[in-house]
Amino acid sequence: MPGLGVTLRLTLSEDLAGRGDPAVVLGRTVPGWLDALAGLERPTRVVLHPVGADDAVVAAARRLCEESGTPLAERPADDDVVVVADAVDLPGPHLLPRLVDAVEGGVAVADARTLPVGMAGDAAADGSAAPGTGRLVTGSCLAARADTLAVIGGASGPEVVARAGSAGLVVECRVDATVLRDVRVERDGTVVPRRATGPVSPPPGASPSGHPAALPASVLGALVHEVGLAVPEPDRTQRPFLSIVTRTQGGTRLQCLEEALTCLAAQTDRDFEVVLVCHRASPEALAGVHEAVLRQPTWLRDQLRVITVDRPGRAAPLNDGFATASGRYVVALDDDDTVLSHWVETFHRLEQEAPGRVLRAGALRQDVVPVEVGAEETLCPVPTGPATAPWPLEFSMLDHLRGNSSPFMSVAFPRGVVHGLGHRFEESLDTTEDWAFLVRAAAVVGVVDAAEHTCVYRWWVGEGSRSLHDDETWAAAHAAVRHGFDQQLLLLPPGTASTLVEALDARDEVRLELRDLAAAHQGVIDDLEAALAAHRTAVSAHDEAVAARDEAVAAQVEAVDAHDRAVAAHDEAVSTRDEAVAARGEAEAARDDGLARVTELEQQVGTLRERLDQRTRLHQERIDLLREAHAVLVATKGEVPGGRSLFDLNRKQLKELITRLASEPPATTRSLLGRVRRAR
Repeated sequence: MPGLGVTLRLTLSEDLAGRGDPAVVLGRTVPGWLDALAGLERPTRVVLHPVGADDAVVAAARRLCEESGTPLAERPADDDVVVVADAVDLPGPHLLPRLVDAVEGGVAVADARTLPVGMAGDAAADGSAAPGTGRLVTGSCLAARADTLAVIGGASGPEVVARAGSAGLVVECRVDATVLRDVRVERDGTVVPRRATGPVSPPPGASPSGHPAALPASVLGALVHEVGLAVPEPDRTQRPFLSIVTRTQGGTRLQCLEEALTCLAAQTDRDFEVVLVCHRASPEALAGVHEAVLRQPTWLRDQLRVITVDRPGRAAPLNDGFATASGRYVVALDDDDTVLSHWVETFHRLEQEAPGRVLRAGALRQDVVPVEVGAEETLCPVPTGPATAPWPLEFSMLDHLRGNSSPFMSVAFPRGVVHGLGHRFEESLDTTEDWAFLVRAAAVVGVVDAAEHTCVYRWWVGEGSRSLHDDETWAAAHAAVRHGFDQQLLLLPPGTASTLVEALDARDEVRLELRDLAAAHQGVIDDLEAALAAHRTAVSAHDEAVAARDEAVAAQVEAVDAHDRAVAAHDEAVSTRDEAVAARGEAEAARDDGLARVTELEQQVGTLRERLDQRTRLHQERIDLLREAHAVLVATKGEVPGGRSLFDLNRKQLKELITRLASEPPATTRSLLGRVRRAR
């Protein structure tokens, strides 16, 4: 039913005290909620919902609501749509209207997708959820009718989701409605609530910038100082700390761009500017970009510039964006990546440690798939699983000569790299332009690391530059970049020499291990060949026994034939009995002799057959014992007593050897014995 009122229930949690001054913390996020609420153009109110928060936190939130003129209430109206949110989080531009629309469209409980790290929770208890979105249900920011919430209850968003699932209600995640969580990420990738690290303390006056040779903390500056060359004066012009260059093409990626800008609106350190570079965007796409900018907070719009670039190539917008940047440092943030709320703050702290060096923080990887939403088919990056931390937190120049392990939004460059040294991105490269630029800069100015994950590289599954270019293109780009390294003079920072020595020592150790393994492998091959020769000998003996048996069988056949001939002779004698009456006695004697001979031959054949069968059984038993003894010797690495060969042992000795070796065999030996005996 359209036109319902909306109540924003802001949760004030007990961990707010650990995030710093409540007025400062809430002042970064609560105005965003109130502005979003005011844009609904319907009756609205705010209900403050303390969950362990102290009076100072509640007073700060109340003061912000009163200053904005937003009505405060003790409870929502009965027919309101209630949005349950955490006060320290920040809404995306379309969060509230899309959640409210979902509830008015019949969804019992509508949840939002989380930024900057896509988090996953459990779907409703009965499995009900929108197709493909159940795993995204977390309760981070949700909406439901007031009467629905009154029935299912729940003090927090996750608790509401759990109770809704138990009640059999549909819980749907609107993937195009986003909320930014104020979190940090542990070294292992675990997402936890962010704690305050203290305010950024800028050095007195303007921090120096300019040519890297003028900054002693850079590798080039240290070298110039060490060799006693004249040092240029640093640039002390008042500048913003950081210029953020964002490439975008607008169009169907406006949702991604708005998510990146939401991340910037949540930054704890606002000493930055944004250079939004529209690359080869159509007039319609450019208009969409300007509309997305207008939906951002006023302070962010005032620090944002939009420029256009029509040259082809991924590097073209980077070159123009870096050239027009006015900050002491410049960083690239593509429109499909996200950053945590302390991203700028972390870079700023690093600048105070080593001004003039490349600043580097940790980056997470999260696999996402594009999901088209709405009539405009806007692409929403939906995570397929939790974020991981595949890249090291410490920078290694040696590792980076082999490949890039620093996603581009995780490194910020001093402006002197571009405006002093004249470094530019190679526009002829279809890929890896960021890797080449990073190594060239790091080799001159050095790198300072933060052991903190502050950004998320979204890895498009089946999309992105990795799928747009084939393996040959990637290989050619890698070869071109490495060739460029060979043409460049590289300054290696202190500590690299020992790292090189350790790497070479490790390589030599591996080579020795490989040599030993090769020798052992050859020994095994020799043993196997000897066993194979023995096996062939045994097979030959077996073949001879079979041949002897065949001869005996042939003799038996011959005896049978003789018997048949004797019978025939007997028949012939009988038939001529009347004619050979006189020789009857002689013929009967001859018959008796023939029958006796047949009987004798049959006895001889039977005896021969028994001896042949016994010999075959004994021979097969010895072959089985030889195989079993060989398997045990291989598994236990044992030896035949007295250095003798297995073939020198009789059956009794073989059985005794197997019994002795197998008395307490290792697991692998028992397994081998089992397999050998089963084969027998």
